[in-house]
Amino acid sequence: MLLAVGADINARHNNGLTPLDLSIITGRDNVVEVLINKGANISDTKIGKLERTTLHAAAIKGYARIAKLLVNGGACVHTVDSCGHTPLHLAASEGHVEIVQTLLDAGASGSTPDHEGDSPLHLAVEEGHLGVVQKLLGAGVSPMAQGRDRATPLHWASLLGRVEIMQLLIEAGASVAALTSEDKTPLSQSCAAGHYEAVRLLLEAGSDPSISDSHGDTPLHLAVCSDNAAVVSLLLSSGAPVDARNLKNQTPLHWAAKEHEESVLPLLNHGADVNATTHSGWTPLHWAAKDGHVGIAQKLLEHGASVNTQNEHGESALHFAAQRGHGSMVRLLVDSGVGVNLVDRGGKAALHFAAINGEEEITRILLESGGKVNIRDRENYSPLAYAIAEGHPEVSEVLLQAGSTLDESCNEAFLSLVEMGCECTMRSLIDRGIDLLWKDGSGSTSLHKAIFTGEVSVVQLLLDAGADISAGDNLGKTALHIAAAEGEDLLVETLLAAGASSSIEDHDGWTALHWAIANEHEAVVQILTAPSVYQCGNRLSVQALLDLAEECGSPASIVDLLMEASERIEEGASEV
Repeated sequence: MLLAVGADINARHNNGLTPLDLSIITGRDNVVEVLINKGANISDTKIGKLERTTLHAAAIKGYARIAKLLVNGGACVHTVDSCGHTPLHLAASEGHVEIVQTLLDAGASGSTPDHEGDSPLHLAVEEGHLGVVQKLLGAGVSPMAQGRDRATPLHWASLLGRVEIMQLLIEAGASVAALTSEDKTPLSQSCAAGHYEAVRLLLEAGSDPSISDSHGDTPLHLAVCSDNAAVVSLLLSSGAPVDARNLKNQTPLHWAAKEHEESVLPLLNHGADVNATTHSGWTPLHWAAKDGHVGIAQKLLEHGASVNTQNEHGESALHFAAQRGHGSMVRLLVDSGVGVNLVDRGGKAALHFAAINGEEEITRILLESGGKVNIRDRENYSPLAYAIAEGHPEVSEVLLQAGSTLDESCNEAFLSLVEMGCECTMRSLIDRGIDLLWKDGSGSTSLHKAIFTGEVSVVQLLLDAGADISAGDNLGKTALHIAAAEGEDLLVETLLAAGASSSIEDHDGWTALHWAIANEHEAVVQILTAPSVYQCGNRLSVQALLDLAEECGSPASIVDLLMEASERIEEGASEV
């Protein structure tokens, strides 16, 4: 009716669309036919962010009759959207066979690449549209077109296990030897995905199971990762080299030992070298032990795996098992005769790693199996020293009960323990005679370290055990100096109550009060200037302390405390 009264058939809405455009997008084919017959212009204008024409819209939505009307009306079949897709790309991707045929009949190219390099055939294969693939191949589209990563349609079909499509492609001339940008063959792709029937088809079509990719990985390496024993066995029976090496000198058995148990026995039964080493000296047993795969390790050992092989860093399978906390693996290796005292390049035995990580059960197993309790690494650290330093009281106790001695390394480790505030372990070591007077390279004792915890109970534990309250570090600082400098008023009170002298000077001539003033710790200044603590006769006068306060920009409250102390001194002097 509107057309009958002179309405503009090509008028555009505010969104730029004509009545024909809107009818196409909404799939109203009868209206589309009427409008075209009445002279509506078929536009190739690109619409929206994806820059698609109305023919694109019909192709992706499956409007077969509309697509034919548009093509017959002169719509361009070669226009690409923002992704480089022609209408044929979209129809192929969505599996709209009738539209694909319409577009092909209109001269659409089935080989045109999109912006990623994929042709309509690639997209049809990826989505598994067998009928579309048949149409495209029947129209003469090359099955050897290379898309993204130089993959052919056969690569995609192989990766996705689309056997019927693979058969079509091979019959149409697709090469089973085609290589991607990483030199992967279709066989590599199907093996990686574990598609048995796809692998069988490719092997029957002449695929070479020995070809390696750019990483040196063969189809057998990749099949192992799919953990499909049937695929692994099929490759082996087809001549795949069982001990093929990749660029890291890893064999398929290395990969299987890492986490793919189903693939281990087929490889071993075909004669895989159970003691093959990588460039870094790892055997399959190293990998199994590191990840705690006891079942895999058992199979490897039953087939002659060397339990004592060490890699380039001197690490044995036992080192990894102990380090990762795999108790069952440690037990298996011990029962298989592993050398429990083997050391790595750093001089560490498995017992060191068990102690470092607080593995009580593993520590016991190693000790019961002949582990040397006092073995030292290149840093001269014993397992006990590491257990102490890392704050593992249970392991420390096990080692002590096994006869571990408290040596120099333990004294050093004790300082780390104190810094962590591990009172339980501290108490146990104190009871066994740890040297509380020992100093590290900076001259700090355990009491110095305890101050930094801010914990009264830690400091009191050391004081009660006989720590030297007057010991100075390399700068002459006592624990009281440090507590004052840190503003730890409760610790200052604790130290004073235990007999610490507030008049001791460090190598710069500063007392604890100097440090409290310099760091503006008012509460500490108040404690140290109390009548019971602060006394005249110090080398520096009160005036010097006031000068220090002024120099440091101390608040008036600290200055007031110093003035009060000065007045007390003057009053005391006048009374004399």
